Amino acid sequence: MRIDLPIPESLKRIFDEHNECAKKTIVEIAGHSEWQEHIKILREAIELIKLLIQGHGRTEEDLFAIRCLGSRLYNDLATAYILILSGYYQASTAHMRDSLECSLILELFAADCSEIKHWREATRTESMSYFKFGAIDFKSKSMWHCLLFYLRW
Repeated sequence: MRIDLPIPESLKRIFDEHNECAKKTIVEIAGHSEWQEHIKILREAIELIKLLIQGHGRTEEDLFAIRCLGSRLYNDLATAYILILSGYYQASTAHMRDSLECSLILELFAADCSEIKHWREATRTESMSYFKFGAIDFKSKSMWHCLLFYLRW
């Protein structure tokens, strides 16, 4: 069964241009072995994260929090990949930044598991006391804690 949606002509043109840009990007990547290696690494990272976040039936709250961050990381990397292939390079940077921030938080959790519970149970007020938009007082708070509570909200 085929469903035809009433899509305006201007959106059809954008979609066609998007597909054409993706084709050109793929051809360009194919011409550079270094770029191919980057795409291969990104693809493998996405697949590894997908495997790790499946959880295998475990329901502990800390593990669930880590899986949620893993899902966020997976979505960020996949979205950045699609945006890059589509020619939306600048838009992909927001997702790349968020994936870096999620990675840093997961690294902090690996170093100190007690931070997972702290992060999970923080109220919005507590989070904002760790991270304020604007200047961060690094003398009294570590960068890790500021980033940790920024990602919570």
